[in-house]
Amino acid sequence: MNTVQKKLQKAKQEKFLDALYEMGTIERAATVIKIARKTVYNWIHADKAFASKMEKLLPQAKQNYLGVLEQEAHRRAVEGIDKPVYYKGDLVDTVKEYSDTLLIVLLKGNAPEKYRDRQEITGANGGPVQLQWVEDGNDKTG
Repeated sequence: MNTVQKKLQKAKQEKFLDALYEMGTIERAATVIKIARKTVYNWIHADKAFASKMEKLLPQAKQNYLGVLEQEAHRRAVEGIDKPVYYKGDLVDTVKEYSDTLLIVLLKGNAPEKYRDRQEITGANGGPVQLQWVEDGNDKTG
């Protein structure tokens, strides 16, 4: 690879890293700058400096993407999306549709102590649960 090709590749790699930071995934970043995902993996294997930059950038890129996903989940769960209503092939209206499943996931994620699937049962002051049962008319406490 000559010097011009190396400079062009470095410039493309920088564009990819910028896109990755914004887009959050290799697939989306590669698509935005119009390269194949395979190209990115080739760069990672062939260029240690690029691989190092990727390794440092990827956690923040994933965090950025998580924010985008959370915003979209909120929009679909709370604000809803307009679904078209057709009659005899013609669009006649829209209906607002919400995602109960996404709402549950958001609740569990934001308040797990309140909305988790499992609850821990404890006795008074967080101690063990005291059981009492009656056997043949005699009370027994355990």
